[in-house]
Amino acid sequence: MSLAAGIRAARGGLHEWGAEQVTGRVEWTELGGDEAETVLANLLYSEYPSATRVRPSRGDFGIDVLKPNPREPGRFDDHQIKRYAQTLTNTQKRDIEKSFRRALIGLVRREVALADWYLNMPGDPTIDNLLDWFNAMPDKVITEMFEDEELALTESEKQEIRDWRAAPGRIIKWEGRTFCDTLAAKYSYVIDYYLHGGAERLRQAVAAMTALLNRGADLRDAAAGVDTAALVTPEEMTAHLNRIFEVLDTDPHYRYGFSVDPSPPEILRQENLVAATQQIQPNGQTLTFRVFRRFAEAVHERPIPFNLRFAAEEAGFDADAYESWRKYGTPLTAPAEVELDLPGGLGAPFSGGLSDVSVQGAGHTYEARLRIRRCDGSVGEPITFSITARTGPEGTGMWETGTDQSGNLTFETKIDLDTGSGTWGFTRPRIVGEEINDVLPPIEFLQNVTTGNVLQVAERRGPFVDYREIPTRESIFPDPVIDYLRSLSTIQEATSVPVLVPDLTTITPADARAVIDAATLLSGQSVVTNDWSRAQFKSGATPSIGQNLEEQQVGLDKHYQIKIFEPLIVKVGTQELTLGTVERLLLSVKFELDENGVITALPFLNDTTYRTLSPGVPVPDRDNRPVQGKLLGTLAEAEELTRQPGGDTD
Repeated sequence: MSLAAGIRAARGGLHEWGAEQVTGRVEWTELGGDEAETVLANLLYSEYPSATRVRPSRGDFGIDVLKPNPREPGRFDDHQIKRYAQTLTNTQKRDIEKSFRRALIGLVRREVALADWYLNMPGDPTIDNLLDWFNAMPDKVITEMFEDEELALTESEKQEIRDWRAAPGRIIKWEGRTFCDTLAAKYSYVIDYYLHGGAERLRQAVAAMTALLNRGADLRDAAAGVDTAALVTPEEMTAHLNRIFEVLDTDPHYRYGFSVDPSPPEILRQENLVAATQQIQPNGQTLTFRVFRRFAEAVHERPIPFNLRFAAEEAGFDADAYESWRKYGTPLTAPAEVELDLPGGLGAPFSGGLSDVSVQGAGHTYEARLRIRRCDGSVGEPITFSITARTGPEGTGMWETGTDQSGNLTFETKIDLDTGSGTWGFTRPRIVGEEINDVLPPIEFLQNVTTGNVLQVAERRGPFVDYREIPTRESIFPDPVIDYLRSLSTIQEATSVPVLVPDLTTITPADARAVIDAATLLSGQSVVTNDWSRAQFKSGATPSIGQNLEEQQVGLDKHYQIKIFEPLIVKVGTQELTLGTVERLLLSVKFELDENGVITALPFLNDTTYRTLSPGVPVPDRDNRPVQGKLLGTLAEAEELTRQPGGDTD
């Protein structure tokens, strides 16, 4: 059948399985236990797309569905799903109490970041159930837990439960029939899919889409001189695709998108994209279908199975990459014959052909803290990593990768589970052009990854344990570079302008010294130098602070102590940052007057300079710096004093 014939044949039957068939009505009392819980879970996923399900194989601790709590960042609401649609029996009440108890055990013994607790079931509470039992249930269960000698809660565990219970705004709520019916009406496609034949309608929609995906007949018609394009108008094509996608949009787990392009578009990484297929014609015209998950748990509720036969005989086949994928689950792109069972039947065009396929082992993600224990027993600051652990189809190896919270430091380890051997290491960030406070913590961390120190690990909470001793390895940066980077971080605290790390290969010693001195001043310390040689003063300049030296009738036969107030300006790469006002104290100064009337200050007894920050003092113009002076005596008196035994020029 040609493309046009397929479209026209399907056109007449579309009304039989259109989206208007969807209904949200549910006879809850007629559903089996698993059926009711599956429907309720998928309704919750639709309402809370970021929610996840804790399955029994992982130890559910009385938890069915977890969703992030908007009031307590980093914590999760527990939605406990029960199938009960009628008045609760005593056995069913005990079952609910057991679920609540296990949730609290998960809180204190499995680090489940529990926030609020909800009972979701299609039965509404009676007055007796709500007032006499459910409202009293939490405190009753907690009291029983505290008195349970076999459970043996510690005092710290009991206090954690008390704190959780007493937290302001804590919610423990029964969401009954009204809540379930509201979700069923709002996400009626979930009800239709699971209870009213929606899955079959999706299959029929896919059958109609096959005419678009299978182009073989059209190409044969084109080869025979038949103008298939003239058989279908753009309006007909658009209308047909829209009708198909109306039905595909009733899929409770996935959403679909398509595009027609003159050449194959790149399949870009998009949020929630789980799969894509392309049909490429000889002229390059490409029909691309994309599959997006509706919620985080979609791929678990409705997995995407596939079969691969890798074409090892092909020239482009990378045997080493294949072995790494098979053992550790690392990414692999290789030629293969693919049979996919994608949602919406979109895997059909791949079946039986040879394609370049990219695969990667499934993984689970967790948080871990890493720190360095130094040889002297001290420890560095911990860094939190988001780690994803994967294993290959063989299950004989594990590959773990992750980044720190700034995204600038990467950790990777491969472990051969048969031998217990493996490799591990860090990838340092590219720091040029990045904000200093983003890259300094990982740089400080890596600076301690040196010979003799030990890498320690810990869960999100809890004690650290030794993981690996660090083999022979030198620090990544010399100490002066680390001093420079730390100084940039100090400077960042004094300015709202983002301080960017410059290309370190272009930094001169003078540039580095200026940055380190600026950080010292900002830290409240003085900078003492012995390197000034001359300072010229504008004739007639009126300083904004102190008394004008000219008004003291500056004498060329006298020496002075003077203060110069100047802006603290520092260059960081291409940035020029003004950070405040510095008081520059010159301990011993004499003056010269040239033929043009310009006064020049020169070191007399010494060339010592003290620089300190002057908080609150307005930043002066760099070309008009205020000056204060103090007369110390005549030059002759000072010179005579230095000639005496024990004379001091400091």
